[in-house]
Amino acid sequence: MKSFLAAAILALTPSLVLGVPVVSEARQVEGQDRLLKEIEVWSGMYMTQPPDRLTLCYKPRLDEIKAQVASAGSAEKLIKTAKDFQEWKESLLRQKFAEVKASGSAGGASLESYQSEQKRTAEVMASVREQIRRSSEGSQFFDGAGAAAPAVGVVTVPPAFDVKDPARYAKVRQILISQGADRRIVDMAIKEAIRQDADPLLVLSVIKNESNFDRDAVSRVGARGLMQIMPATGRDLGVSDSNRLFDAKTNIRAGIRYLKQMWTRFSDVEMASLQELGAASKRGAKFTIAAFNAGPGAVSKYKGVPPYRETRGYVKKVLAYYEKLQQYLG
Repeated sequence: MKSFLAAAILALTPSLVLGVPVVSEARQVEGQDRLLKEIEVWSGMYMTQPPDRLTLCYKPRLDEIKAQVASAGSAEKLIKTAKDFQEWKESLLRQKFAEVKASGSAGGASLESYQSEQKRTAEVMASVREQIRRSSEGSQFFDGAGAAAPAVGVVTVPPAFDVKDPARYAKVRQILISQGADRRIVDMAIKEAIRQDADPLLVLSVIKNESNFDRDAVSRVGARGLMQIMPATGRDLGVSDSNRLFDAKTNIRAGIRYLKQMWTRFSDVEMASLQELGAASKRGAKFTIAAFNAGPGAVSKYKGVPPYRETRGYVKKVLAYYEKLQQYLG
């Protein structure tokens, strides 16, 4: 954690290290090269491959800023893009710190050490804002708000939260129970999803569309229980007695394990990121849901959601219900 914070502070304030106002060098058009190189450094440091949640949220804006810097034909335009880039960096760092704090971990360091480093970084950010404000006084290219004002077009990332906190799903639970779902099944699904690092909303959406929370459900092809698991699939998941698939706990545990297997195969981000990025916008989510319904072989064969009417309708219904449940998150 300390190494990350040190790198973040240095990357955030290269001009402070040199004792030069943050945007002074950007006042000359020839400063484009240095600004472009700094953007490349940040892209290499934080825009991960495969992309994580922050990369997906922040990379498009960074690409946009880079293009604006490259095409800036005057000092005025370069100053504006330098300010936008500064705000982008601060926003990214704040989000990263919030995620670490929300996880209850300081990357191996003590909480006191983390808080101390975080305070130091906040002081650096404040100093950067003040230097930008001073350098922009009397300039027609700044509105006087300084770097604290949000940049137009910057992706707003929701505050970090603990996806493993059951309290987050309290209203979701209440809504499902009011619609007739057994509270024990709802609680079991949320708890097991959290235990397996799965998204409780996705699990609940699958159960809703597979069995409508009926633990005794049987499909016309023999799929059983809450998550409609075929006996052969159940055996692969460690449930040798197919009758045990009617046991809610066994079915949910095996079903989530299978859902996670499909997710790992067809998605390149963590399942928890769906709650912030939106399930409908994620190709991996669609492929995972399709694989749960039609099998992974069909998804691999067609390189996406197979052209089966049932599967395509199923994917749409699961995603629609997922987005509905998102409205009730705490």
